[in-house]
Order: sequence, then structure tokens, then C-alpha cells
Amino acid sequence: EPFSKKLQCRIEKTYRQDDGEREEPEHFTFTLLIAKPQTAVGGGLELTCTSVDNELVVDAIAIHTSHEALENAWGRMPETIARRDQSYRGPMMKELDEDFMDELLAYLDERGINHAFAEYIQTQAHWTEQEEYLNFLKCVREFADISGDDVKRA
Repeated sequence: EPFSKKLQCRIEKTYRQDDGEREEPEHFTFTLLIAKPQTAVGGGLELTCTSVDNELVVDAIAIHTSHEALENAWGRMPETIARRDQSYRGPMMKELDEDFMDELLAYLDERGINHAFAEYIQTQAHWTEQEEYLNFLKCVREFADISGDDVKRA
């Protein structure tokens, strides 16, 4: 079956405790879009997932019957969000039949969307967070250096 390896992932939230003692598992929520190639059917799946200590949990699934609908699912423009929010978003996974859920998870696993994928996404999220933190420190340092020069001149 044709399947696009073009996966888009948007991390929604991260939850971490860096004090060395965690009471709750480390987890974050992300949205994953899986597109079919440009065919008569088109469209794809939108999965709301959570990575819990490197394990993939699929929380919700929505089907988009066209590429336009799939693009709308990804969009952040107000009109795109309004269109997306007016459409049926699909059930929560816990509401689905257990056999159907097993088949869906097998389908995803065949395409590399599994616990190893969740671990990869979590690693990338941590790396991105560290890069953003280093950039923050750099910006604060640059601001402090400029502010110090401005104070000396005044």
C-alpha cells in the first residue's frame, strides 16, 4: 500500500522534572500526520500521541479524506483552525474496539511508528529544548553586554 514517509510532528507540551527524583513518568504530547501520496483517495491520518518514558501511546485518531483537509489539520491560521475545529475529530482511542486498536497499532508499527519512534521523538525534543536554552542564554548574555555598555555611556 502506498505510504508517504513524510511525517510531520508538532510537539505540544513537555513535562519534565529535573530534580533527579521523578514521581511521574516523563511524557509529552505531540501530533503526527501521516499522508498518503497524491492519489485519487489522498488524505491521511492525524494522530494525537503521548510519549511516556519512551513508550508510544496513541490518544486520538482523526481521518482526513483529502490532502486539503490534512493540510488544514496542520495549519495554524485562524481560518484553518476554525475549519478543523468544526469537523469531526474522531474518537479517543480508549473508546475504540480493542481489536481495532490492535490492528491500528500493528499498521503503525509496520511503518515504524512505535516505541522506538517515540524514543527518537523524545530525544529530538530534548535536544531542541537544550538548543533553545543555549540560545536563550546567549541572548541574555548579549543583552547584558549591551546594557552594561549603555549604562557606562550614560
